[in-house]
Amino acid sequence: MKPTLLSLLIIPLLPLLSQRPDNAVMHSPAIATDTLHWDTETCHYIGTFDRSKYKKEQLRGAFRLWFTNNALQISTRHVVLNAKEYYSFDSKGQLLKLEKEYAGKKAGYAAMKVPPGRIWSDLLQNRIKDLDETYELAMLSLKAHSNPSVLLKNRFAQHCPEYIEALASEDTELLMAAWQRLKAKKDTGSFTESGFNNYKNSLTQEMKIAAARTDLLTFGWYNCANSQIHHDLPNIPYSGEFEKLFLSVEEECDE
Repeated sequence: MKPTLLSLLIIPLLPLLSQRPDNAVMHSPAIATDTLHWDTETCHYIGTFDRSKYKKEQLRGAFRLWFTNNALQISTRHVVLNAKEYYSFDSKGQLLKLEKEYAGKKAGYAAMKVPPGRIWSDLLQNRIKDLDETYELAMLSLKAHSNPSVLLKNRFAQHCPEYIEALASEDTELLMAAWQRLKAKKDTGSFTESGFNNYKNSLTQEMKIAAARTDLLTFGWYNCANSQIHHDLPNIPYSGEFEKLFLSVEEECDE
């Protein structure tokens, strides 16, 4: 008897079907993970991440950008706050410290690794820009302490002319008049006009000049110039974006 057409189709399939175990199960490859530890003001965290997506140094870089570096980045002192130290302030020595600090932090950013994605690359560029501008302002402040004429030609000059003119001039009367106007502003002290005049008249001529230059440079020009720098970050919840980089996050906080 000749085999039917149906049997001809079924018979060749039997050896193939017999080769597959009845209990065969398809498994997805296991994810290779690692952990990162970090601390905020009150909590300790342990995050587990996918090693195929991120490297630990990238995650450390992201954490530094949004948390560790969230304050002003220049720590070298670059302003005088008290007239009593005006003549003894070592602006040249502080300038050397500033340049060293800036070079080190600039190199740190150049070597920093961050996770892929626009959020972190933009934040890195934001931090670099903030560092550059803060350094620029600090450098000018230190140089102006011994040579106020440097304030005449820079990008802040157009915004703070009333302070620059007085500081760069040798005219003591001009300096005193600018100081008087500064002290009359509500946000620069608690002196009344008569109270300020009494204070000024209690000083020697040398200390009057020191006090006027200290106030005009620090509380006048510096505050004015600093207001031209935008230290704010984009309105992004970086803490939440950082935790999204992990498969899971464990949190331990102080009570």
